[in-house]
Amino acid sequence: MFLAILLPIIGFLFLVVAFVYTKLAPKNKSKKNNNTQKDENNTKDLSELKEYIGLKDIKNSVIRLKNGGMRVVLSISSSDFELLTDEEQFNMENALIQFGLSLGHSIQFFTTPTRIEIKEPSKAIEELVNSNDATIPNSLKLYGNELLFSLKRIENERGTYVRRSFCVIGVDIEDETKAMNELNYRINTVASKLSMARMKINLLNSEQTSQLFADILQKGSNVLISKLIDDGVLELYSEGSGVIVFEEEF
Repeated sequence: MFLAILLPIIGFLFLVVAFVYTKLAPKNKSKKNNNTQKDENNTKDLSELKEYIGLKDIKNSVIRLKNGGMRVVLSISSSDFELLTDEEQFNMENALIQFGLSLGHSIQFFTTPTRIEIKEPSKAIEELVNSNDATIPNSLKLYGNELLFSLKRIENERGTYVRRSFCVIGVDIEDETKAMNELNYRINTVASKLSMARMKINLLNSEQTSQLFADILQKGSNVLISKLIDDGVLELYSEGSGVIVFEEEF
């Protein structure tokens, strides 16, 4: 009789202990391995990302795919259409129509939020602040320091984005020399045609292209490609001698 009462109690206590252990053990284990997982996450995420989108490398402004394809990204900016005169609007629309009719290959346009770029303006301000030119007043240098501090704060804040438009141009030709020549031809054709529609075109370099990937695929994150490159942890990015002819803004 005593055993009949005791055995169910022991069984119940065993189940309770087992339940508590299964709940607490993974948490304790995850706490111990937390630092290791954080260190491995970036490398793992990059490898998985490259495999998922078929990316081989980003070099000399060219996105190289595992299937042999090549892509480049152009940033596009234009005048506010609503602020143009009727004649300017007509000319812009007509230029875009003619551009579309003249295309002999496919391209892709898209607009997305991207991180505000402060690298170039920050560099210009630093040169001003550190200049030995005696004609530059100290008040201007002090203002430059304050402005530089504000730019750095903006860079480190999450969610500091602006909407920008881009154009993707690509080729899928096996012979690399022919592919590069065709890619250069398409870049210059698209850039010249869009410039006739009052648009400014700029070919993204490897760092800018990598940052665009980060902004699109990890929206709201605080990933800075330039910092990853400086720290030597970005496997995705490499830069060599230039092979793209188009480099200037139209």
